[in-house]
Amino acid sequence: MTRTIYVSSTSFENRDLESISELCEEARIEGLELSVVDGHFRLPAPSRYPTRFIVHNYFPPADPPFVLNLASQDGDSLARARAHCRAAIDLSQRLGAEVYAAHAGFTADLSPRDLGDPRRQSAVPEASLAPRSSAYATLVESARDLSSYAGERGVRFLIENNVLAADAGERGSQLLLMVGADELAQLVEDVADPAFGILIDVGHLKVSAKTCGFDRETFIDRLAPHIGAFHLSDNDGAVDSHAAFADEAWFLPRLAEHPAATVTVELSARPLEAIAAVRDTVARWI
Repeated sequence: MTRTIYVSSTSFENRDLESISELCEEARIEGLELSVVDGHFRLPAPSRYPTRFIVHNYFPPADPPFVLNLASQDGDSLARARAHCRAAIDLSQRLGAEVYAAHAGFTADLSPRDLGDPRRQSAVPEASLAPRSSAYATLVESARDLSSYAGERGVRFLIENNVLAADAGERGSQLLLMVGADELAQLVEDVADPAFGILIDVGHLKVSAKTCGFDRETFIDRLAPHIGAFHLSDNDGAVDSHAAFADEAWFLPRLAEHPAATVTVELSARPLEAIAAVRDTVARWI
């Protein structure tokens, strides 16, 4: 059976789902990962591409937008985050998706403007930070609940590694959970559900490894038994830019080691030709 290569909806210059579906048809893109989009989701005709779907983090779109924080110490924020993930898992079941992944969480509740902005994260007030142990305990509880909920519906629940950029400073390291391999491995142990796993975003990993001074290959080795999915993009090690990549990308040789893991190309607003070229590159390595 040919391994499906998914392309994230964030990769396209247009965020309208109908337009994205038309581009998938044009480039014969079989798998679409539904992430941040405009408009409502509607399955295309059965004979058209894409033919397979997975759901990621902020899909279905929330109104008003919010920062999903499965480690939140605010009861309302935590309830909204968990309810959103359950709805995404329900949709994953209807789509026949094998996995659903969510971001790891934070020790403070953020605004949407703070996401992906290390300098804003560096300015988060210290008083707003929960004790790391409390946030971690809440994340474990969330992951246990959602992994069980997903498993009952034939879906595997995953947590994605966070990205720590140097510009986020000390506050960023206090704010972000699940940056290092040891912390992620401990989460898997504490959740104690064999179906629970990790989505490794290699772009996040490259930036975090440079910021924190750890080896990215060792990171993958440490988590190898628990890897359920990969997000693929490149960057300069300083900013998670979701850049395109070619055959020399450092992570490509690792993909064949994890044949059961879902693979998604996650670029940032690229022309269709660039997306198709990256898709074809990944196909040569899996």
